Amino acid sequence: MSGSSPGSMDRFLQAEMQLCLRCCHPNVLPLLGFCAGRRCHSLIYPYMANGSLQDRLQVKGDSDLLPWPQRASICSGLLLAVEYLHSLDIIHSNVKSANVLLDQHLSPKLAHPVAHPCPADKKTKYTVMKTHLFQASAAYLPENFIRVGQLTKQVDIFSCGIVR
Repeated sequence: MSGSSPGSMDRFLQAEMQLCLRCCHPNVLPLLGFCAGRRCHSLIYPYMANGSLQDRLQVKGDSDLLPWPQRASICSGLLLAVEYLHSLDIIHSNVKSANVLLDQHLSPKLAHPVAHPCPADKKTKYTVMKTHLFQASAAYLPENFIRVGQLTKQVDIFSCGIVR
């Protein structure tokens, strides 16, 4: 988060850590640890041997083309991860192939760099996004969200359908 004050960066990092620690699912990338220095903060995640789904779909490096049964398995794991986050009232808001990481067995792990809690006020069914934290790619977002800016669980579901 360039341009952010040190205090806001600390609050953002702490919020991300708390969110990551709440998530314990086989298809959600686990937080292993963190390091908070004076000038640099780091979140530590496990190494994902097969990179991102984006890299595999584009057959980057020496990777093989993913067969359809493997793609279906990855898609199923992604949907389970999103369903799990939604059960905790968490909206990911940045579901895309670059954020789906693949372990040594090609099991998908959804990374959560821009997760947002759902609104606590149950009278409203949406959360208005905060643009300085929102980093999703427009190609993965529904047109209504781009026009109105209402962040709902349906945004994640739409994004899952667009993952390519």
